Amino acid sequence: MKKSVALALAILLVLISGCVNNPDFDKLNEQGWLNPQSPVIEPSQPPANTLPDAANPPAVDAYSGPVKFGDVVHADYNLFLEDGVREDSSEGRSPLVFRVGDGGLIKGFENGVLGMKTGESKTVQVSPEDGYGTVDPNKIQSLPPEVFSDIESLRVGDVVTSQQVGQGTIIEIGRGTDGNVSYVRVDFNHRLAGKTLRFEITVVKIESGA
Repeated sequence: MKKSVALALAILLVLISGCVNNPDFDKLNEQGWLNPQSPVIEPSQPPANTLPDAANPPAVDAYSGPVKFGDVVHADYNLFLEDGVREDSSEGRSPLVFRVGDGGLIKGFENGVLGMKTGESKTVQVSPEDGYGTVDPNKIQSLPPEVFSDIESLRVGDVVTSQQVGQGTIIEIGRGTDGNVSYVRVDFNHRLAGKTLRFEITVVKIESGA
């Protein structure tokens, strides 16, 4: 499991005032990601699953389908990346429950169940545009070591969380000629941004929204 790292941002007010000259950091602050009103980035918790368990929608009459917008769908799924690695699954958990069209899940998943019937299984390929988006280079930032509370404990792959930006993954730790950390590069894109996804979906139950 990737280690969660707490970042102390109390030092950011000093950095913003000009004590550290870091264009990437300044850009991050200008975009409102680092908010002095919320000075602490909380320790991150690795997500238990990629697709969030939706809030329980109001109960409606069950029917066999086909699924249409407004229906509440109970579905099992497996998520695979292009290399065939299974990234996520509802196996061992209750089916995912969501209302089609509410936008609680990625567009490609919701659109993928349209027209399906109870008991039907289907493989759906989702492009980055209909999934977790393309990679935004502006969300890959080099931060000064002073913003981290325990710089020597950092490792590439560690996950950090900002209240303004969300989760980010450390992708590089730069060191100067003296061996000390000079910057930490963090990717604040979603971990599945830019990836084509393949879902194996089975509709377990449909509740008509009509």
